[in-house]
Amino acid sequence: MGAAMRAARAEDSNLLKKHVVAYLPFDMTKVSVMPPIVGKDKSDRGWNHSWTARALCPLSKIEKFDENPACVSSIFLCPLILSTHISRQFMKFVREGKDGYKMKANDLPSFLYPHGTQYDKDHLDTDLFRGHVLIRVRSLPFIVFQV
Repeated sequence: MGAAMRAARAEDSNLLKKHVVAYLPFDMTKVSVMPPIVGKDKSDRGWNHSWTARALCPLSKIEKFDENPACVSSIFLCPLILSTHISRQFMKFVREGKDGYKMKANDLPSFLYPHGTQYDKDHLDTDLFRGHVLIRVRSLPFIVFQV
């Protein structure tokens, strides 16, 4: 019984790894992750890819990540914002561990919160775990296995 449970969890985890990136855009009908993340190579994920970096970016630093005077819209309406110098520089500083860009254990990533949530250091638990990515991923195994 234990082996079957472990196998089912492993299958769910593999399914999640394959599909989670597609769930990063707020409106998946208008925007897709560019450049696409394909294959098993992990070098283009995390802080090396603008979409996954934004998802990992703490809510307290998301405005800095999104800064771009050339694009007034948010990342979800203007995907080119992520190829700008500012977000690439932000990602580089995080990878290098520069002061002001180091992530701590209590810096909760922005994907845990609903799109548009404003950072409030006194109420970090407000809307926590209600991000669109988590809601979509939570139902993924049920959707796939119904087909």
